[in-house]
Amino acid sequence: FRNRVRNLRNSYVLRHPMGPVQQFVQQVDELARRLEAAGPIRALEQHRARLQELGHRMHRAQSQSLERCGSLLRASAGRLEALSPLKVLLRGYSLTYKEPAHVPVRSVRQLKVGDEILTHLQEGQVRSRVEEIKDAGQEKD
Repeated sequence: FRNRVRNLRNSYVLRHPMGPVQQFVQQVDELARRLEAAGPIRALEQHRARLQELGHRMHRAQSQSLERCGSLLRASAGRLEALSPLKVLLRGYSLTYKEPAHVPVRSVRQLKVGDEILTHLQEGQVRSRVEEIKDAGQEKD
């Protein structure tokens, strides 16, 4: 998904949406100059109509592409927000850090009796000192 969004963001058409149209305009102008010299105005009108049609098609394609990217971005933002540490706290979980280094505690093996820990809860923080550690059913002092 990230590669797809990055590729879309880096695509030439999205970065320079008028580039292909400008090239086509230059080609039409060149053809118009040639046709004026030869006199066939109908061909010129056909090329201008084609240019206008291509411009409208490009604009619709660009709008659709931007809408798809926006939808993907909104969906990703929603998934990311659901995993946010603050959202986790709102669901009743807590985050605990070993102080003073403020290292996240993922295992009781990171701690020893007497260590200071800081626990973040939904409505605030609690600073504590480890008095006892139980590891997989065993006590550790």
